[in-house]
Amino acid sequence: MKNEFFKDTRILDAIDHIDSDLIAETAAKIRPPASPKREAEQPKKTKFFTAWKQAAALVACAVLMGAIIPVISMIVGNIAPTVSDFGDGISPSGGQSENLETESENLNNESEGAVETGAPTERVSDGSEGLEYQINADGVSASFIGFGFCTEENIVIASTFKGLPVTQMRNEAFLCGMDPQYCGNSYAKSITVSDTVEDIYQGIFDLCPNLESIYIGANVNFMRPLFGLAPEKAYNLSKIEVSPNNKYFFTKGNCLIETQSKIIILAYGEAEIPADGSVTTIGEMAFAYYPYKSIAIPESIGTIESQAFTHSCLESVVLPKNLKNLQTHVFTVCEKLKSIDLNGYTEIPVGTFYNASNLTEIIGLENVTLVGEHAFSTCRSLASVTLGAGLTEIGQQAFYANFNLKTINFAGTVEQWNAIKKGLGWNTLMNDPDWHEKIPVEFINCSDGVAKP
Repeated sequence: MKNEFFKDTRILDAIDHIDSDLIAETAAKIRPPASPKREAEQPKKTKFFTAWKQAAALVACAVLMGAIIPVISMIVGNIAPTVSDFGDGISPSGGQSENLETESENLNNESEGAVETGAPTERVSDGSEGLEYQINADGVSASFIGFGFCTEENIVIASTFKGLPVTQMRNEAFLCGMDPQYCGNSYAKSITVSDTVEDIYQGIFDLCPNLESIYIGANVNFMRPLFGLAPEKAYNLSKIEVSPNNKYFFTKGNCLIETQSKIIILAYGEAEIPADGSVTTIGEMAFAYYPYKSIAIPESIGTIESQAFTHSCLESVVLPKNLKNLQTHVFTVCEKLKSIDLNGYTEIPVGTFYNASNLTEIIGLENVTLVGEHAFSTCRSLASVTLGAGLTEIGQQAFYANFNLKTINFAGTVEQWNAIKKGLGWNTLMNDPDWHEKIPVEFINCSDGVAKP
């Protein structure tokens, strides 16, 4: 376009002659200078008419210049040089050149931590559009960092980004404490994790309310806990499939299990804990928000981790005889739990039955030697409990706000009761005896008489 434009020499001539003297030269051509004598000899009417024509000519020249100059500027401005004032930053097509993009990437690669965010989808070799990726600090791998603006129902996590393998999945919005609406994806019904991914961090699938199935790739070797911020969403899942080539995880009985450690990572749907020895631990939050009324815990289970059944809808539970380690808050906020059989277990850790507001029956409590802090706080349906003579410690606020607890039976003597280590406010809020949520028990029924709480 540039060459064609400048073939017209008339335009070049016009451009060359557009300067500050053009108006003056044009006016001179229209009215050559007159001698003073002839000027004086002209009648007044003729002088006036001649002056009017001169003024009109000058106005016409000014209008003409005002129209031509912007047009020529616009045309010349659109014929951009191939090299800008900033070096090779602008290409003939008007976009960024490869050199500028490379320089930008090199600068990013020198920074600490992840080096680029908000990647365009054209740089992802496979996978769904609109997802967010980031090059890792090592410069040789990349991470999925968020669902971005993806609107696909069947989401596929890319295996490569900018030619680098995608090895991690971490939800940056969740980890940075952003508003939950930015952490998940309401469109996703299925998510396929590529075979290049090795680590899946907590919170990845939080707030994906319509998620029904997950496929776990062959090389995923870290995945605990799978749901963090909103584990209740896991129970829209009806299927988790693990690649047959994955050596680290497998599924059985609607349980996702870590092969080597034999830990249940997540239960989905109506689960059945395998009793064949392939599982020895129920993992942290594995059954959190479990929506079903019962679950059989096989004798092969030796450990139940923290919050394993928190907020679940279980109504009755029997602990396994071989249980060696019951961690904290396992049944906290299980508001539908009515009955628990401790089955010989002797310690109730911190917050185990906190706010189990419908709990009325505790089988085996007489064998317990320690009742931890908040162990039975706000168990408002408890009417009576029986504690064994071997009890040595009751933690602070252990029976706080049990409004209907009117009877405590103790198998030992008054002296033994008084010797028990009791935390502040074990039967009320801290150590305030006048607190309105103090349990109504006035006397402890001991084997040889009564004692005060």
